[in-house]
Amino acid sequence: MLAAAFFGGGLLALDHILRAWAPGLALPSALIVYFCQLLLMVAAGLAVAALPGLDRTYVGLGVLVATLAWMGGQLRSFVTARVLVSDVPLPKAAR
Repeated sequence: MLAAAFFGGGLLALDHILRAWAPGLALPSALIVYFCQLLLMVAAGLAVAALPGLDRTYVGLGVLVATLAWMGGQLRSFVTARVLVSDVPLPKAAR
């Protein structure tokens, strides 16, 4: 659940960034959002690891499975999405 919240929040943040600014910033924006997600996940992992009574193995496996499932869903949606990459103006004669 925690991994889904982090990755869902990152996806919403990236969507907001790309709608507010130029779509040409997609790759740098995605890298910045991903780096921030990694930092937050490490901080959350350290906080959860400090809690007594939790089995680290099962928590780690749960986060790993949730992360892989989320990334697989994102990969599938991005591969099948029809996104305009560049908008080149046509010459006046071609219109």
